Amino acid sequence: HFLPPEGRRRASGTGHRAPCPRRLAGLVLMLAVSWTSIVHALEVGQILVADRGSNAVLAIDPTTGDQSILASGAPFVALSGLTFDRFRRVIYVTDHGDGMGQPAAIYRVDPESGVISPVSVGGDLVQPESLLVESSRQSLLVADGLPGRLIRVELASGAQSIVASPPSASGLLFAGGTNYYVTKTTGFAIQQVDLNDPLNPLTVGAAGNFQAPTGIGGPIAGLHYVAENSAGLLIEINLPGYNPAFPDANQTVVAQGGDIANPFGVFRENAESVVITDPGALGGAGAIIRYTPGTTSEEIVASGGSISEPRGIAVVGDQVGWVQRPDIIFTNP
Repeated sequence: HFLPPEGRRRASGTGHRAPCPRRLAGLVLMLAVSWTSIVHALEVGQILVADRGSNAVLAIDPTTGDQSILASGAPFVALSGLTFDRFRRVIYVTDHGDGMGQPAAIYRVDPESGVISPVSVGGDLVQPESLLVESSRQSLLVADGLPGRLIRVELASGAQSIVASPPSASGLLFAGGTNYYVTKTTGFAIQQVDLNDPLNPLTVGAAGNFQAPTGIGGPIAGLHYVAENSAGLLIEINLPGYNPAFPDANQTVVAQGGDIANPFGVFRENAESVVITDPGALGGAGAIIRYTPGTTSEEIVASGGSISEPRGIAVVGDQVGWVQRPDIIFTNP
């Protein structure tokens, strides 16, 4: 596909080819591209995706599946995680770097201008995966898979500090107070990490169906959903119901085969559904999939276009409630 130049990446698309005007050196050129409209502002409910294959941050209409490119190209090299800052109305993404001179980094994306700016580069960042805006709204918490740690990144300065060291950390989800759920791609477990007591994490999910759990989202009716990337499963899990004597008793495989192939990211879309990135769906073409627990149904929300290796995922929330944890409400100063 044709990609617009750096800093001007807001054309949208659905996989169809349509003419799109482009102004260059005072001339308007008509180019056949895969995007059909320009995104000027995010809307509540839109699905945000970090796609490594196209090195792009996308906004997806949850009803039509239409795609909008918010930012793409340099400095992105190997995108992974994504989170939405609902107060600043910006997006943060993690990037693994290229291992050949461009280090791992956290970038900020302004969805209205397409401008990409570094938040923190290198340092303790090696393989940053998931990330969240902390409740103070002054810092990010980043799960870094190598060698495995949670890193706090100050938004104002980019300063980094290691606050916990769960091995092979991948997925990250706020669990209330100073607690976070962390998936571990080795060790086959989910741990609850209290940042006030980081040396004593609590195992809340282990063994059973886990081989390489990545994303985690929820809750819906008290249950959470985990992307088991290696085995190609979506697992429903009752985290408080973990019993070491029966480690898989709180797990239920709710999706296997069908549209699900190698799920990576999971995010609570609303009180009824989660949305999932799956780079292996549709024979490796990649797709965004919706799973609705109440009806146990799977639905492909979007595929094709700029989707090729989707990884990080979030949903645009407003400044009143937080989509991922609607029961936790912060005051907007």
